[in-house]
Formats: sequence, structure tokens, C-alpha cells
Amino acid sequence: MSITSSESSTSSQMMTVSSDGSASVSLYRGGRTKKGVSDAIALVAKAFPKWTPEQSEVLAGMFAEDKFSDARMMAAVKHVIRNYAGFDKVPNIANFMQYDKRIKLYRHRQIDALVERGECGYADFGIAVIDGVSGCKSAGDNPILYALRVDAREYGVKVVDCKPVGGWED
Repeated sequence: MSITSSESSTSSQMMTVSSDGSASVSLYRGGRTKKGVSDAIALVAKAFPKWTPEQSEVLAGMFAEDKFSDARMMAAVKHVIRNYAGFDKVPNIANFMQYDKRIKLYRHRQIDALVERGECGYADFGIAVIDGVSGCKSAGDNPILYALRVDAREYGVKVVDCKPVGGWED
């Protein structure tokens, strides 16, 4: 799933699927605005006096390219300010770009394996709703994706109930 980027993006809840089949979705929602970019870049420049306008331009471009929302940009900047250990130095662009909070998503076969090992029960999961689309409505090769209910509650991700034909037995 990919969300197109513009100067005023409307959504940034992006799902990624890695080559091993594991999936996750960013917890940051909302759009990216010129004010949000400006505020984030201004805080970087204030916190790191040696930060250059050229670095600001590159960082702003990378935020847009990687579809950061205002909330994710500011969280990334604050994370780097809190954690950067280089005294009298400036952080790398990568220090900001690596920041994200994500919730793990599961396929049915992954849940089966967890249940077989006794790590959880089927009732611990709900179908994840990504960008307003329920996993129940997956089409083609897109599998239904589930989230742990406890993670969904903690991070404000919507899940819906959906039992397979015949139901799940816990």
C-alpha cells in the first residue's frame, strides 16, 4: 500500500510488508503541511546551531519523499534531540528518517503458529483497519491482516471482528 505525497499530504498511515512476509503499519496519521515542515525544521535549527539551510532543504525533501505526517516529523525531531549523543555536532539526515512507531500486523498462518505454541489465542486478534479499509475487504493476493487487540487499543488502531467460516476455537 502506498500513499501519494504532496506538499499537503492527507494520510500517512503507511503499511509495509518485508520480504519475509512480516507486515506493520505506522501509528502516525494525518497530513503533512507547510507549517508542520517549517516548525520541524525550525526546531532542528534551534537545537543544532551548526545545522545548515542546505541540510534543512534536504531534510524537508526527505520528509516529503518518505510521506512523513506533521506528527511523525515532530516526533522524529524531538526523538533525535533527546537521543543524539554528538556534542557540538549535527545529526545525520538518517537519524530523523529512521524514526517511526509501528504496530505489527499478522497473517492467519502466523497467528496459527503463535496459537500452536501457546503464546496467544485467536480471540487476541482483530482484523486491522488500514486507512479506513478493513482487512476483510482484501482482494486478490492481499491477505487479511490482523493486529493484536492489546496493541490496537494501546495505539489507537481500529480492528474489527471477523471469524473464518466455521469460526475459530480458542
